[in-house]
Amino acid sequence: MPAASFNPATIDWADPASFYLGDPELAQLADVTIKHSGLELPAHAAVLALQSTVLKDLFCSLRVPASPGAKRKHEELETPFTSHSLQAVVFLLHLCYTEAKPAAFEAALPHLSGIARLAHSLDAARVLAGIDRFLAGRVSNQQAALEWLPLAEACQLEAAWAAGVRTLAKGMISSYGSCVNSAVDCLKLEHLSQNIQSAVLAAVVTAVRNLPDSSKAAAATKVPSAALLRSGWQWPGL
Repeated sequence: MPAASFNPATIDWADPASFYLGDPELAQLADVTIKHSGLELPAHAAVLALQSTVLKDLFCSLRVPASPGAKRKHEELETPFTSHSLQAVVFLLHLCYTEAKPAAFEAALPHLSGIARLAHSLDAARVLAGIDRFLAGRVSNQQAALEWLPLAEACQLEAAWAAGVRTLAKGMISSYGSCVNSAVDCLKLEHLSQNIQSAVLAAVVTAVRNLPDSSKAAAATKVPSAALLRSGWQWPGL
């Protein structure tokens, strides 16, 4: 399987098949057509079934026992893809036909959320695993963690989710010396799900509990005053 090489600037969006297939002649062997945005995208059932359990089950349900010598039916697909952008569909197809590398995900970053959601809806495990590894290395700062954690949770990207939670917890612990910074950190979590907020809090508590007693005593002196708490500083959602 060749390595994926994303160069979105070179894609002919009126005819993107040569981009995701790699070899234009493969279109002549296609036995599936994906209809999207007025385009007909050629593909191969065996390749798609290998990458997606949802599509594999779909092809199996559509398969009709053929009489000896009968030509295989050419399938047309539309429903699994209609709620996703053309860019997400084309990039996902490219990843189905190639070996994804970090540079590929980096180049496709503006569309990565859509690619991940489409891959998740199709249960495309190999593509999701590649996105998970890529995002796990990307959420090493708080801004990135806040940006990508909702996607990681929605698409069950476990490595990226765990790395993002750890990044946010480390940020809160490192700013414990300033009540103002801690309050700001809490407010940043407000748009995240209750599950993520609880996980970050649990990580912070676990880290503090593992501190030496002397450090715990020092951390205890940084607990905000009742006046500050009354002013509205609280854990969002709790």
